[in-house]
Amino acid sequence: MRCNWVAGAAGVACAAIMAVGTGCKSNYVTITEPVAPRVNLGQYSTIGLVTFGSKQADGALRQYCTQEFLRAMQEAQPGTRVIELGTEQEVFASAGSKKWDKATLQSLRDMHGVDVMVVGRFELQTPTSETLSVEQNVDATLNTKLVEMQSGATLWSDSAKTSANVAGATFNHRGKGGFGATDPKAVYGEMVGCLVNEVVDDFRVTYITRRVPKQEVQPEPEVAEVAEVAEASEAAEAPQVEPEVAEVQEDQEPAASAEWTWD
Repeated sequence: MRCNWVAGAAGVACAAIMAVGTGCKSNYVTITEPVAPRVNLGQYSTIGLVTFGSKQADGALRQYCTQEFLRAMQEAQPGTRVIELGTEQEVFASAGSKKWDKATLQSLRDMHGVDVMVVGRFELQTPTSETLSVEQNVDATLNTKLVEMQSGATLWSDSAKTSANVAGATFNHRGKGGFGATDPKAVYGEMVGCLVNEVVDDFRVTYITRRVPKQEVQPEPEVAEVAEVAEASEAAEAPQVEPEVAEVQEDQEPAASAEWTWD
């Protein structure tokens, strides 16, 4: 399987290795900085998600791919509000339409209160083998886009493609594929995960490394230095009450024999 996606954590690890350098003295250091996601989902109050369509994949596999996309999207930007709208056929039925047009989008917006929606297609290339249930070389493609409900304009789109040798894949005489098992993750999990992670990468924080002069980087204080500064700060802020108490006691000493009475 060919998958070019690299997680943000892996990118940080690579940057850390680069930062070690060759051991030679230099007036420059390598630093790692975060870069905001290309697509900020937080600007939308609620996002609609339509189950991905497909000509070859069966319903269970399409649903699995859609759920993996949803999981990865909310993992990339936690707190993203998503309403699952169902399959394309279910969406059309609820909106009383037969195609994607402005009236359909407006109807969905009014019914579900979504600002934008994600639609996509998950396609499998039918193998040339006539065998129905064997280990197959499968080409898969995922195309997704973010559509604005008010105007119908596409705000973002991306696609990913991968090839994998899938054990247990099944295709009928019409070339429609399934997972041939009770658990689609066991058969297509790695392939679907590769496609989803590559597409959702636009929603993630990424990292860049660059070389800067040492004087531009403020070194982090040592733990001991931090503790000393904290102690000194606490001592400076602590109220000096002991001398005042002593003086009050000295001034009140002659009246110590006075009796307290309660009226």
